[in-house]
Amino acid sequence: MILIITLSERFVNTRVENYWFPVTILSMQEAHWQEVAELDAAHVTQLTALYARQWWSAARSEPDVRRMLAQTPVVIGMVAPDTGRLAAFCRALSDGVYRATVYDVIVDEAFQGTGLGRRLMDALLAHPLMKDVQRVELVCHPELVPFYETWGFGTIPPDWHMLIRTTSRDTP
Repeated sequence: MILIITLSERFVNTRVENYWFPVTILSMQEAHWQEVAELDAAHVTQLTALYARQWWSAARSEPDVRRMLAQTPVVIGMVAPDTGRLAAFCRALSDGVYRATVYDVIVDEAFQGTGLGRRLMDALLAHPLMKDVQRVELVCHPELVPFYETWGFGTIPPDWHMLIRTTSRDTP
């Protein structure tokens, strides 16, 4: 048997005898992440630290983050099993049928660009409370629209308006 492997970004063309077939390769950073649906106390502290580094969530406190997690039906975290470090997180509110809203998609700066955000979104949208929902919504900056279009997200029609009610505790 002759085995020839040629690398091209994330894909490999592998030849076994006279047959060529593509094989997807995960980087070492991607391959070892463990998906979790609940965060332990250390992960909550790490999530609060991740929030503190973002302009849109810097004011979140750990007690409020704990309270938020207790009320959120869909939570996805990506953790390094060897260190227990939380490197990525997202959450969603969903009725499981008609509507769901995605919140707080966040990847630690050290792991951005490694595919971890894609794995996070794949896991979120495959969740039992998300996979059959008719419409999933999220809000993001314009530069992130191409990333979310990968999963079929698009901008709202121009004649629709998103309305927001804020409280004194609200952050951007």
